[in-house]
Amino acid sequence: PPSNFVGSAGGDGWAVALSSTQVFNVFHHQPKLEVACHQRSNASSCWIGGAKTVTDGAGHNFATSNAPGLYFDKTTGHLLVFAVRTSDSTAGVACIDTTKPASATGAQLFCGFTALSGVGDAPIASTAGVSDPVQVGTNWYSFNEVQGTGTGTENKLLCFNLATHLPCSTQPFSVALGGVALSPFPVTFPIGASGTKVFIQVVGSTNKLTCFDTVTNSTCGGSWPVAVTTAEGAPFPMLGSTGTPTGVCLPTAGNPCFNFTGVRVTTPHGLAVDIGQNSFDNGPSLVSGTRVYIANASTATVDCYDFATSVKCANFPKSFLNLSLLYTVNPDPNQPNCIWVNSDDGSQQIQNFDATTGGECGKSLITIPASSLVAPSKQCTPTNYTLLQLISPSRN
Repeated sequence: PPSNFVGSAGGDGWAVALSSTQVFNVFHHQPKLEVACHQRSNASSCWIGGAKTVTDGAGHNFATSNAPGLYFDKTTGHLLVFAVRTSDSTAGVACIDTTKPASATGAQLFCGFTALSGVGDAPIASTAGVSDPVQVGTNWYSFNEVQGTGTGTENKLLCFNLATHLPCSTQPFSVALGGVALSPFPVTFPIGASGTKVFIQVVGSTNKLTCFDTVTNSTCGGSWPVAVTTAEGAPFPMLGSTGTPTGVCLPTAGNPCFNFTGVRVTTPHGLAVDIGQNSFDNGPSLVSGTRVYIANASTATVDCYDFATSVKCANFPKSFLNLSLLYTVNPDPNQPNCIWVNSDDGSQQIQNFDATTGGECGKSLITIPASSLVAPSKQCTPTNYTLLQLISPSRN
């Protein structure tokens, strides 16, 4: 693939998913499931006729939310997306078979729908209410946001297992919302993850941030949910100096941070300046080692903060030409250290860049965090120090 991809999304895209040769995106806040495919080599359309509208065998449509994040299964070639079946207002995961010929119709691309909510429990207001998805282990989560409090599977956390392609056992999951009745919303408020926890922004007469523990399948221990001033982009991980998740921060003014028990902690030095506030259009962050990358729709940039050095990453924020309202940062499973963005409009809605240099992917040495390749071993961890010397710089 080229080191520098610049191309159109074919419509109003939000995220991307990648095979070794192709780039996929699903149009957001639509009453139908429309997916586009472009060649990585030259950004041309993969399919005859361009984007396809995917329907099931009965001709039923699937509505997309403001944040249709994607998962590409490289083994099967299936592209997965959370959506709402419009015929009966049921939320779940729709499957798109990308192995079909370029001439295939949208109906021929359909490879199933896994219902995760109760029938009628995902009513569509202005757009579908399934949130952006976040992955923890092999589980894929989305919050079924519905105005009010709900009596069934409304306002619960949906879960799809990416290994079995089945609903997670005992899903959907309840999570404490602090008694807040959710307000009407034009778009869903994005959720985020840190470690084994999923964080959900609850917006109503008061605003809360709540936490779901994917180990216990219940609300996190501690003081959750906690009161927050406002909601914007997806909550992002707070990391220790070695990259271990220690809590969560919000991309709102001042970047307030909380530990995993819900206690407000001091915002890391410089974070409020180097990350700052983004928009509720923005999806989850991307973590690499001790770095966190966050899209900012307001400035059309990608911001980066290094928790090891407590300063913004060199060569960032990353700016782009010929796009506006930058929505998401997306990892490339085929090119380590390459990040892809998608945006609202512009002649070059989809672009990629090197996570270290901010330049073209693969032009320089590929940087991979050692933690992603080497399992931590207690045999390699010193139990004590006989002598510790600082030899550079000199004492003066």
